[in-house]
This record gives sequence, C-alpha cells and structure tokens, in this order.
Amino acid sequence: MIALQMKSSREFMGKLLTSECFDHFLMLEAQIVTANSYTIDGHIQKDFYTQEEWEDESLSPDKISDWNGMRPVVHSLIKGKHTPVRFQIILQLSVKDRAEVLPEQESKDISTLLCTIRYENGQTVLISGVSYRSFSMDKEPERVWEKKLKDFLTENKIEFEET
Repeated sequence: MIALQMKSSREFMGKLLTSECFDHFLMLEAQIVTANSYTIDGHIQKDFYTQEEWEDESLSPDKISDWNGMRPVVHSLIKGKHTPVRFQIILQLSVKDRAEVLPEQESKDISTLLCTIRYENGQTVLISGVSYRSFSMDKEPERVWEKKLKDFLTENKIEFEET
C-alpha cells in the first residue's frame, strides 16, 4: 500500500470529477461531508431491475456501479460555493481490467485492486490497496498495482509525491 499526495487538489479534482480520466474504474463506495453527510454504496441493487436486465452483462458484470455513471452524482454533491469538509471515494478495477494488470497466476488470489481517494483540509491523497481472497506472503501484486497507479497518474499529467 502506498499513499500518493496530489500536488494540486484543484487539478486532480478536475480530472476526477469533470473528465473521463477515471471512467474505467468502478465506484465501490463514496462518503462525502459538506453541509450534510452522504454515503453511497456502489453495489448495484438487484431488486431494482427485472431478471432480464439483471442478467444483461451491459449492466455491469461486477455488479458495482461504474465511475462514469456515478461521477455526475458525486460531482453534484461536492460542487458549490464551499469546498467539502472531507470526502472519501473508493474505486476499484473491474475483473476484466484486473486481468490486464496482473498475470493470471498472480490474479487468482486477488479479490480487488483498490484506489482510495481522500480529501480533507485542502489535501488530496490517493491510497493503493489490494484485497486478497486469503492470506499471502507474496506482495508482488501490490508492487505491480502501485506501479500501475503511478504510471496512470503520470500518463494523465497528474502530479503527485509519495508520502
């Protein structure tokens, strides 16, 4: 796990909330504190859909909302005259994208590759995370994911420093 502090919260927030930069992620959860507190669970609710809609793979094979669809919702809660008190957004890679990041032998014990974004006191920090299906001494998947996140930020011209 690494923590990367964004050099410019304003520029990072622009990329996160108003561009397609992070749209390949899924949104697992969001907690936003402005004048009120909001918690969003990104798991898609089966009871909302018909059986046919639920089984349609275009809904989301992971059954977690994609960031592309949730971005406008989160943006509407954050924007305004005042900056938020704080927020935390937990993004994860889809199973398909995870397979592209990690070789199959490393991926079989991995449940989720996470990217947690925390904002508080004017500072934005991105924290990497790997959720394992069972205990593992092998930390190579974490190193691969950390490098992939750093490369992603660099490719998208998002300046950061390790903390």
